[in-house]
Amino acid sequence: VYSITGLLVHSIKETISNSPSNVDGALVWDGTDNKGNNLPNGTYFYKLYVKNPESGKKENKVNKLVIIK
Repeated sequence: VYSITGLLVHSIKETISNSPSNVDGALVWDGTDNKGNNLPNGTYFYKLYVKNPESGKKENKVNKLVIIK
């Protein structure tokens, strides 16, 4: 997770699979930085590294998220 200025504020290293035990493919983040501090309201970006299970091709996906408390 990156701040609007591009600063890395939180890293999550977790593998999500398409297995039957992971029906929704959800990844949960609690809105904190790497030190456990709550991040303030604002716009952030997250980057996902995804691998297509059929082709094996790896891609980066970037999207925006907003924290409003």
